[in-house]
Amino acid sequence: MTVAFGAALVVPAVALIVHGPDKPETWATAAAGLAVITSVISAWSSRRVVELQEDAQKPNPYPAFDFTSRYCLVLLRVKNTGGTPAHNVSLEWNTELKDHKGKTIGFTKTGERPAISVLLPGESISQIIGPTSQFFKAHPDEEYTGIIAFQDSSRHRCRRTFRLDGRSHSGSYDEEATRTLYELQKIPKQLDAITKVVEKLAPNHSW
Repeated sequence: MTVAFGAALVVPAVALIVHGPDKPETWATAAAGLAVITSVISAWSSRRVVELQEDAQKPNPYPAFDFTSRYCLVLLRVKNTGGTPAHNVSLEWNTELKDHKGKTIGFTKTGERPAISVLLPGESISQIIGPTSQFFKAHPDEEYTGIIAFQDSSRHRCRRTFRLDGRSHSGSYDEEATRTLYELQKIPKQLDAITKVVEKLAPNHSW
């Protein structure tokens, strides 16, 4: 395509020099060159669209710290944002990630066994790291890097680097929706307690 584009620019210029601007051949050559340039640009655009569509269909698992799914808890979540399944997913950490009990976590391989057999498009899996407050105390300045290894549907092996940094979340508040759902779970117990008190005060009534 690059050669055709260059030729389409050079040929009209040569025709202008050889024949002059007053010759019909010059303008016919220029029109042909413009047609070639238009075709090349259209082909480039079509090729780029195809490349983007192919990239969107590839599996794309990636790890992230999740501060919002569970109230006052930090999770390590791996999600496949690609368009096809990711197989045999494992993380290789440059610095070990540990939970609040000191146990090493992070979806690492066990021998030859991958940590995650398959992640479908849009699917995610998580591990609990620990309470939010303890996370920032235990990891005040840490950033975590490593490699996520996986296979596509053709069993082609892929390895990509990742970087996680929880410091950007250290000054943020928990999601109110998560806290609200947590508090709403307490309502049935409170209603039961109120019912028992009322029954004691008025034992002859049925509730």
